[in-house]
Parts: sequence; C-alpha cells; structure tokens
Amino acid sequence: MLRPVCGRTAVLVALAWLAAGTACGARSDIDESGRAETPPPTPRPMAPLSTSRVTSHRPTAATIDVCLDRACSDRAIPSVTVAGTQYTPAADLPPGMLYWRLHSAADPTATSPVWQFLVGARSAPVDTSWGTTLDVNGDGFADVVVGTTTGAYLVMGSAAGLSTVPAAQFSRMGSAVPLGAAAVASAGDVNGDGYADLVIGNPAFGSDPSLPSVAYIYFGGPNGVRATPDMVLSDPTGNDALFGSSVLGAGDVDRDGYADVIVGNESTYYLFSGGPTGPGPIPSRLCDGRRIAVGDFNGDGYADRVCENVAFLGGPDGGTSTTLPVTVYAVSLAGDVNGDGYADIVVGSAGNRLDGNVSIYMGGPKGLDPTPTASLEGSDDEGLGACVASAGDVNGDGYGDVVVCPGNVVISSSVFLYFGSSEGLVTTAPLLLTQTVQPTDGAMVAAAGGDTNGDGYADVILGTLEQDVDVFEGRAGGPSSAPSVILTGPGQFGDTLFGASY
Repeated sequence: MLRPVCGRTAVLVALAWLAAGTACGARSDIDESGRAETPPPTPRPMAPLSTSRVTSHRPTAATIDVCLDRACSDRAIPSVTVAGTQYTPAADLPPGMLYWRLHSAADPTATSPVWQFLVGARSAPVDTSWGTTLDVNGDGFADVVVGTTTGAYLVMGSAAGLSTVPAAQFSRMGSAVPLGAAAVASAGDVNGDGYADLVIGNPAFGSDPSLPSVAYIYFGGPNGVRATPDMVLSDPTGNDALFGSSVLGAGDVDRDGYADVIVGNESTYYLFSGGPTGPGPIPSRLCDGRRIAVGDFNGDGYADRVCENVAFLGGPDGGTSTTLPVTVYAVSLAGDVNGDGYADIVVGSAGNRLDGNVSIYMGGPKGLDPTPTASLEGSDDEGLGACVASAGDVNGDGYGDVVVCPGNVVISSSVFLYFGSSEGLVTTAPLLLTQTVQPTDGAMVAAAGGDTNGDGYADVILGTLEQDVDVFEGRAGGPSSAPSVILTGPGQFGDTLFGASY
C-alpha cells in the first residue's frame, strides 16, 4: 500500500501509519518547451487519516514532527529523520489530540499540512484508525453541528466546554431560504489541508421544492468554516428531491490520503471521493438501503461500511460482504467497545418502536462477525433502538461506549449509556441520561459524542425535536445523569446532530 513518490527527487520522508508519499504530477525542472514547471509538491501525509482516531500508542509511521499543538511549538516526541516510509515511535504517544507534519528530505523547507489525530486511553494490539472528529478550526476541541427545520448551526468546543452561542448559521447558497431538515456530519478532511470539513445535506422537501436537492461542503480552517459553502454536491440522477437527506463522512475508501464523503437519498448512497480541491463532482454508487455506518472493521486501513444489514469490506479490489441476520432500524459505528483495535457497530432492530432490541457486532481480522456478541432488550412496551450512536470513551477507560434510545419515550424518557470493557459491551446497569425536556411520543432522539472541552473524556450530546440539546460531560466513572450544558434554538432544534465519531 505504498503511495509512490513522484517528481525529479523521489526521496521523501513521509509520515504514514500505513503508507505515504506526495501528490504526483509536477516537477521542478524545464519541460520540453523550455518553460519552467512548478516546484515539486510538498510531502503529503496519508495515514493516520486527518481527524481520525488511532488504536495504538505506537502507531507505525515515518515522520519528522509529532506535536502536542498545531503550531508544533511543543513536541510529543523528539523530531526524527527516517530514511524510508514508516516509523514506529520508541515510546508510547500520550493520549489525547496530537498533530503531525513531515518535510521533504530534498528540501527541508517543504512542509506538509499539519494533520491531527486522536490517541485513545488504551493501546490496542492492532494499529489502525477510523472515524473523524469535527474540529473545524483545528484547536483540539470537538465541535458540534445541530440540524433543525429552520437551519443548521455550528457550536464550537473550547477549554470551557461547548459554547451556548452558535458560531455560525447556514443557509442555502445564493438564497435567504434556511437549510431546512438538514442532515449534518463531519466530512473528515476531504481536501487534505489538516482541518475537519463539514457536510450538510438539504433535500428540497425541507425548504423550497423549487430549489434543487444538494449537499454542501464547508472547508475547515484556522478560523473555522464560512457561512457560505465551498462546494455543492448534486444528485447524479438530477431528479431526486430526497438527495441530501443523509450525509456521512466515509473515511478514506480508496486509500489516497483524502477523506471521502457519502450523500444519500431514501434508497441509495453515493460516494464522493476527496482530493486536493475537495470531493469530485461525479460520485460512484456506493450501496442501496436506508441505513449506513462506516468504519475499519478488519483493520486493513480501508474504510468498510454497513448498508442495511450487509457489511461490505473495503479494499483495492472492492472487498467482500457479510450479511447480518437482523432487520436494521438504526445503525452506527460503535467505536472499539472491547479495545482490540477493530471498529465495531451497534444495530437497533425493530419490527416497531415497542418491541425493538439492540445488538453489537464486533470487528476482527475477517471483518464483522455475523453473530452478535451482545444483545440489549428494553422492558415491556419500552423497546430499544430508536436511535443508536457511539458515545466515544466517556469514562476514559480506553473502551468505546454506546448510546441507545428507547422506542417509546412515554414509557421511558431516559436515554441509556452502555459502557465498553475488555469483554465487550456491558449489558447490565446502564447509566440513564435524563434530558431537560422530555420528548413527546413519536419524537426521535439524536445522539453524538465528542470531547468538547478537551479533558480527555468524550461528552454525550443528545437532541430531540423540542428545541433543546443536552450535553453530558464525560469524566472518570461516566457522566452525571443530568446535563452539564443545555443548548436551545429555534424550530426542531436538535433534530439531527454530529459531534464526533469514534
């Protein structure tokens, strides 16, 4: 999986957990017409993918700088020069958000973008990475994007926690019409500049049917994102009013070092591949279905996915598939609930809201095991699995935790937080998270997790259709059952959420 180094001098020190190199193309010499061509490209990191989480405290790499801050004024390890493409640190990297960059061996002034990655509390035996942290200004604090029927809002994390005042509100480009019924997600770093990017879907039915259904890409940067989109992704068929009703960061499906993004309608998901200027305009058809989750289930460095009840392994030749024996009502990346280094998923399966249950499927060298390792069931008439989500690692023990919503919010108004362990998800005695505003019957709960205050513990973020988003800040032993921060907004504030995906 070595990425070739192109140009006149093919010797670069390239930081890569799995592979590395530079973008191919330009040379710094004279072409046949006698005109000077552009300088050689600066080295570009490939893995761990920008904004992702790594599973090992000694990830395989070839690097110059690994830093505790984006300016690299404080180094996590001494700078090293590697005559090759991989390097493994001699000592564990500290848990938390780290940054890294590399330089050309031929020209030390040629420096890559500064990428960031999250090191978990526990080092796994398998060295891989997945997920994305929505940190649009690269300050090391997870940000949150909230979708509503009247717009979409960006709320910034900080050392003091999540702000209660949105930093930006997003409207349709060239129109005063708000982004109605917006689907929201971190796109990962789709242009490779080291900052997380934002994707917002806006199907036409959510605002003005005369406007096209699109998805917008907002590039992150030192000052965050602009209120106007940098790119517009359109329905390849040209006529689907529901295009953009689902958006998701895909990870790096094709292993080119750029994050890819998924945009779907009610029945089909399309993959837009990232690149130096962002995703290309022509997508490929990824899979069919109404539910999707993405992670690296077999640890090979390629993004894998679950569409409906079929798990597809990514790879240079497309990979293989495994069928899960459930009817999928909701599905999400669970993170790594048993600390083995492989991404796991959580599935809510229900015939209706009142008789649902939740299953955990574990990743491994062959991909997802079709036999669930844990099954959760609610009490009579309560149901489980109306929503499922990764909570990140809320108690700092190095295992992924999971949020599960009840099917009947009248019977149970609390959301359940289940903790991971070396044996997998602990199915007994979940922590009950009580929201400040009880959802009405039929209202769905959106859930996300991310470290919004940089204390090393992921925070649980819950939203309903009741103009209310509650933040439960993580800590040793788990968060309090009451929210630490309450966000309010107009319309169905909290209809959709994205914080971070672990």
